[in-house]
Amino acid sequence: MMTISDLYNSMFRIETSNPEVLVNLHVWNRILKGLPANYQLHDDTLLKEITDSVIV
Repeated sequence: MMTISDLYNSMFRIETSNPEVLVNLHVWNRILKGLPANYQLHDDTLLKEITDSVIV
């Protein structure tokens, strides 16, 4: 079952509306259920790892 991706915007630090993007409701509900309460992508640890791995 597909639904609009905007239902999951709260998972992201920067919420961007993309009502034309459809996602699988069951898959994204499983992802949301598996995350710690109030977790947001990208968390500071992940952002630091990405930043540190970029060769300037």
